[in-house]
Amino acid sequence: MTASANDLHPTRDDFIDARNKQDQQLNHEFASIRSCIEATSQRLEDVYSGLTKDILRLRTELETFIHRDFDASLDWRFGDLDAKLDIKLASRFQDDRVEMESRFEALHADIERQRAVSRNNNLRNPTMRIEPVVTLRPGRGVVAPDERCFPRHAKQFYALRRPDTALRVRMLSYLIDFYDVEYAAWQVVDEDEDHDEFDYESYEDEEENDGGSAGPPPPSQPRLTLRDAVQTYPERAVAALEGILGLNEENFINFRDRARQQASSPRRPVKRQYHVPERPDERGQSAPAKRVPKPIQGKAERAPLPLVQNRLTLEEVLDGIDEENDKEKSTSTRVMWDDGSGRRRRMQKMQQLAERGARSSEGSPTNADTLSREEARSRRRTPSDPLDLRS
Repeated sequence: MTASANDLHPTRDDFIDARNKQDQQLNHEFASIRSCIEATSQRLEDVYSGLTKDILRLRTELETFIHRDFDASLDWRFGDLDAKLDIKLASRFQDDRVEMESRFEALHADIERQRAVSRNNNLRNPTMRIEPVVTLRPGRGVVAPDERCFPRHAKQFYALRRPDTALRVRMLSYLIDFYDVEYAAWQVVDEDEDHDEFDYESYEDEEENDGGSAGPPPPSQPRLTLRDAVQTYPERAVAALEGILGLNEENFINFRDRARQQASSPRRPVKRQYHVPERPDERGQSAPAKRVPKPIQGKAERAPLPLVQNRLTLEEVLDGIDEENDKEKSTSTRVMWDDGSGRRRRMQKMQQLAERGARSSEGSPTNADTLSREEARSRRRTPSDPLDLRS
């Protein structure tokens, strides 16, 4: 038993010997690492000194060659080359800086545009604010539309389909111009829709008109202005802006339909409240009616406890119970020991009933119709309320 304990717990000398061996090993490793570092440093110093000597020798030879043959010419050429390099590097650096700034502005504009479009696409309430979509202007960076000419919500935006006021015409013209909408193509599309593409009666073969002179070209219509485009094609203008802003009209239509259905659906009936009729208290004053929760369906409603002037105290009730127990014991033919546990259980049960009656008589603390805490405390029932007996 002693030998096993010594094997598990080494002595102090053994611990010191083991630690000394570890220290020796560590010192040996550190010494080898230090020697390697010193050898490497020495080699680097040798290489550095050799390179320094070679550079000095090359510089001496180059200076001798330059001063001997190409002194003046090389000075002029190198001076010109330095100036050109400086100019080229400066211009390139400026171009790179401008390009990086433009890329950053474009990235910032794309992020802001995607955020605004995503928010507008999720709008359901037509009275919620529309997020303005920014644009990128050369030389100005990220530009947001003017709030005075931008619709506040979807109702004001879709009202632009009827440009019957000067404010709507001005607002729609500003938005078309701000977002660079190609409104000139609306007139061409309208003409293509009105023209029959397969009008075979008016079709003539080119061979029949080889000898004849070509007719005069059709008269060109005047160019469509921005104001005319807005007043003539307001539906297309609103549709183009709807795609740019990311709005979805179906969301607002569904929202209005649901609101209309909820408004037309019958409301839920108000929950009935049962009130206890007024009854006098101990002082003869009439207490206000109290709210009583609606009884659970399927259970009988408990009648309110009668108010009795002559109340029994808890001691009198316990004495009456003891007398009843004595009568039962006298009439019983079975002999058994009374350890008092039944009496304690009955007392606990009566106390619980008394507390429950006191809580029900106080009323709800959040009801404005109930009495104050001081008045309720003055009329609080005694613990003998559940067993009130008429004298």
